[in-house]
This record gives sequence, structure tokens and C-alpha cells, in this order.
Amino acid sequence: MKLNNIKLEKIVEAIAKIEMMFSGYYPELTPRLTVIQTVVRNANKSFEQSLNRALKEFEKITTGNQLEISGEQAFRLFDTYGLPLELTKDIAQECGLVVNENDFYRYLENHKEKSYKK
Repeated sequence: MKLNNIKLEKIVEAIAKIEMMFSGYYPELTPRLTVIQTVVRNANKSFEQSLNRALKEFEKITTGNQLEISGEQAFRLFDTYGLPLELTKDIAQECGLVVNENDFYRYLENHKEKSYKK
């Protein structure tokens, strides 16, 4: 699931092209180009690290003979590791599993209610 360096560098190159196209309208882009590119590289690295942690947890919860990822497990992947439900469903499908979405949304609503009360 790693965004390879070729794609990342294409994105960084695109940022430079965008800067060239819009620097006349937004002159503050030019002195900040390197910073913007660094932020994108760092965000990608951080995303990859988070995704790897989430995938390791996904592997832990799917080591048995189960056919379903519970709503609680899917919510924990989302809440703790930042793995969106749609991505959890895609990975689960690749593994021949389904995700209990109804329970996921129940856990999500409970979490929202608790957060609003604080």
C-alpha cells in the first residue's frame, strides 16, 4: 500500500509546475515552494507510517477463521489508526471478509455522543 517514490516525485514536480503557473497571481508561492514540497513529502511519510500501523493491526484482528470484521474492530481501526471505513472494507474484501458496517456506525454515533458531552 506504499505510495512509491516515483508517484511522490511526480506530485512534487506538479507542485513546482503549479507554482510556475500561479506565481504571477500568488507571488508568495515562490519563496515557499521548497517548504510546500517538504510538507508534502513529510505528510506522505507520516501517512505511510500510519497506514503501516493500521495494516499491522488489521492483520492481528484477522488472524483467525473469522468471516467478518466486527463493527468494534472496524471502529478501532478508524479511531485509533485513522483507517477509513471504505479502506477497511476494500482490504477486507481482498481477504474474503466483510465488515459489519451497521455496528461500525453504531460505535461511531456513540463516540460522537460522548464527544459532544465533554
